[in-house]
Amino acid sequence: MTRVRVLLLAALGIATALGVSVMPAYTATPSDSGSVVGTVTALGGGACLQLSNTSASFGTLPFSTRTQLSAAQGNPTPSFQNCGNFNETISIAGTDASGANTSWHLDSGFAGNPCIDARGAAQINVYGLEFNAPPVGQVRITKTATPISTYGAGVTTPLALQLDMPCVGSSGDGQVVSFSVNLTAAVA
Repeated sequence: MTRVRVLLLAALGIATALGVSVMPAYTATPSDSGSVVGTVTALGGGACLQLSNTSASFGTLPFSTRTQLSAAQGNPTPSFQNCGNFNETISIAGTDASGANTSWHLDSGFAGNPCIDARGAAQINVYGLEFNAPPVGQVRITKTATPISTYGAGVTTPLALQLDMPCVGSSGDGQVVSFSVNLTAAVA
C-alpha cells in the first residue's frame, strides 16, 4: 500500500512538473461572458445558370407558305453559363406565342415547314422554334422541358435560336408577337 502511495505521489509530482493536467488550459482572462469564432468554407451545392441576354429579336418576317419556310435566327445570340461548382444538365422548353389579337401554338410535329404537319395536313397559327447549342446541334424546342446536355462548371455555351414563322392565313399580320424560351439547370 505504501508502495502504491509513493508511485501515485511520484506520478502526480512528475505531472505537475511537466504542466500536465486533467483540466484544459485556459488562455483567456476570466470574465462573465465569452465567444467562439467559427469559420467555414462554403462550396455552392445548388444549380446555377446565368444568361448573357434575356431577349432576342427575330426582326420582321413574312408568313411561311406551303413551298417556302420563313425563318430567322434571333439576334443577339444568347449564351448560357453554368455558374455552379458542379456539372449541370441544362434543359430547354418554349411557350406558345401571343400578341394583341393572336396566339400561335408551338409545335415540333411539322416536317420542315409549319404549313404542313407530318400527315400532310395544312396548319394555321402553328410556329416552330429550334436551338443550336454544342454539343447537340440543331434541335426543335417543345413545350416540355427537354435536356440539352450536361455542362461542366464555368462552361459558357452559345444558344442560337431560330424561329419558323406560321403559315399564310395565320393571325397576327403586322403585330408584335412574343414567346419565351426557358432554360433550367439541375446538378448532374
